[in-house]
Amino acid sequence: MTVARMTVDEFLDWVETQPKGKYELWNGEVFAMTGDRAQHGRAKFATGKALERAILKAGQPCEVFVDCLQVRIDETTSYE
Repeated sequence: MTVARMTVDEFLDWVETQPKGKYELWNGEVFAMTGDRAQHGRAKFATGKALERAILKAGQPCEVFVDCLQVRIDETTSYE
């Protein structure tokens, strides 16, 4: 079976139509992601707090997101 490849723009449109879940695009191929475990959630939270403190200290106009946003790496790769 051949898997259709997507660009990040196609993937972002597609993922909006999917039921709740996490997906990433790597080299044009969609991968369903598993849920986080408690230890991973704690690590993301601690990292987010540390980044937020650093941003506030530096006085930079930035926001910290630890989940739910896709980051475009190139035309066929996007990570959440």
